[in-house]
Amino acid sequence: MSRSLSLAVVLVLGGFLLVACGAVTTESDGSTVDSGVTAPRSYAPEPSSGSPSNASPELTLTGTVEAGVEKGCLVLVGNGTAYVLIGELAGVVPGSRATVRGHEATNVRTTCQQGSPFRVTAVVEATVGTDPAT
Repeated sequence: MSRSLSLAVVLVLGGFLLVACGAVTTESDGSTVDSGVTAPRSYAPEPSSGSPSNASPELTLTGTVEAGVEKGCLVLVGNGTAYVLIGELAGVVPGSRATVRGHEATNVRTTCQQGSPFRVTAVVEATVGTDPAT
């Protein structure tokens, strides 16, 4: 009887560990977003009550999009800098060359384990299979 109880405990704990490995992003408002999907998706927009005084300036970044080390993470690499892309990512896929506009998201935590979070407000251009060096 104790052997079957031990097995049940191991199975339950194993299930909890699998659930804990999911990719979850915590937004500045305290809400969480499960980013454990492979397709790009929209995150909840920031409240439209105006721009906070500590908001980062709008930036336009260009680079190559790579799959992150964690499932569902997209990383834009350019000029030796890496940014984890969050927000509206239509047309942005690993292997594409992209130009995006947005803000550094200093108040956002991700499970992507690489790059600084960058909240994309617009995809200016995204092309697949284009190498600027050629």
